[in-house]
Amino acid sequence: MEPRQTTLVRLALLQTEVTESLQELLDPLLSILKLLEIHRSIALATQQVKRHGLPGATSALGRELADIVIRTADLAACVGVDLDACVTAVMTANASRPYKYGTPQEDATHE
Repeated sequence: MEPRQTTLVRLALLQTEVTESLQELLDPLLSILKLLEIHRSIALATQQVKRHGLPGATSALGRELADIVIRTADLAACVGVDLDACVTAVMTANASRPYKYGTPQEDATHE
C-alpha cells in the first residue's frame, strides 16, 4: 500500500477510536463536544493528505496530529482518565496480538 493510502487508513482508524469513545461517555455533553473537536482535526488531517499527498501534507498533517493529541489529552483530563496508564495497558495488550490484528491483512500474514 502506498504511503498516502496507508496514512488515510490510519486516519480512518483514529476516527473509529473516536466513535468508540462516544459509547463510553461519562459526561455526555462535554465529552461529545470534545470528541467533535477531535473528529474535526482528523477530518482536516485527512483533507490535507487527500489534497497534497505525502510528503506535501507533512507539515499541515503534523499540526493536525498535534491537535488530536492535545485534544485527546484534554478530554482525558476532563473526564478523569489516566491517559498514561491507559496507553501503557493498551500497548502491553497490543504487543501480544498478531501483526495487523483485527484487519483484513491479519489473515494474509498467517498464510
